[in-house]
Amino acid sequence: MPVITSNVVSMPEIAGDAALLVNPHHLGSMVQAMEQIVSDPNIRERLIEKGCSNVKRFSWELTTRRTAAVYARLLMAKSTPNKEDMIAEGNG
Repeated sequence: MPVITSNVVSMPEIAGDAALLVNPHHLGSMVQAMEQIVSDPNIRERLIEKGCSNVKRFSWELTTRRTAAVYARLLMAKSTPNKEDMIAEGNG
């Protein structure tokens, strides 16, 4: 399915070139994007193809791995005292 999304915040980064980006505060840009998808089969097919490729960048498995890695780094940082902590405790 072809995608139309806003051109603000993180949506352009997430969608990449797999979506038509529109100003969410400008009705005319949304209408124009819808007309493009309906009237131009080449754009429609290109968006579908690119969307199928783009979606592979995102998965719950990858999200879980990345989240676990962040937690592991935070736990390691917490268990390794920094110089300021050592000075405050009288060990530095």
